Amino acid sequence: MKLLKAVFTFLLGVVSTCFAGLILSHIWSWFIVPKFNLPYLSVGESIGVMIVFNFLLFGFYMNPVWTKMVDENQKLLDGDKKKLSLKTWELLKPIVIITFIYPIMLGVSYVWHLILRS
Repeated sequence: MKLLKAVFTFLLGVVSTCFAGLILSHIWSWFIVPKFNLPYLSVGESIGVMIVFNFLLFGFYMNPVWTKMVDENQKLLDGDKKKLSLKTWELLKPIVIITFIYPIMLGVSYVWHLILRS
């Protein structure tokens, strides 16, 4: 069961990263290229940029404040068994991001792009 969960989480991470790269390449071409005359980014290059930023920002997740917030959240969740556990949320988070957050972000960016073009 743990192997299946690990494979499922890995595949969700790959799909999430690909969608994020696609969205970043569109947002880059809509806002950064016209303003700063930088070259367009392909989806692969966008994924590379995201990897660099995640690497640079990874220290935030190792921050003691972040760890304390996670521990307090787990205590709250342990107090009420009807709520989602932290492990369940970590498994569902990529699905929520792919299904809701990325399309909303792309839609808002596209509308803003159209407003700036007119």
